[in-house]
Amino acid sequence: MDMLFLGLALGCCGFLAKIIMDYMHEIPVWKAKIEEAELARERFLSQMQGFDQDKEAVVSKSQAMDEEIKTLERTRDELRTEIENTKKELARKGRIIMRRTADDSSQS
Repeated sequence: MDMLFLGLALGCCGFLAKIIMDYMHEIPVWKAKIEEAELARERFLSQMQGFDQDKEAVVSKSQAMDEEIKTLERTRDELRTEIENTKKELARKGRIIMRRTADDSSQS
């Protein structure tokens, strides 16, 4: 009976030694995978920062374009008002302003 327990104990110790050796063998592999994952994470974070900077640049350009469009619309409205006032003034003075046709406005 003692031999049986001794055999089982030696078998368990051998199996435990195998598990420990496999674990020790896998540690460098896991460390390499962890380092690779950290490098990939850093690379993706830097890409995201680049995308954020690009996004901010596009947003600022679009805001500048919006402001320019608003300025041009205001100028258009001011010019229309000035043209109408000039037409009214010339009509009071008796001068005739010829109207442009649709074909004339599309060519200019």
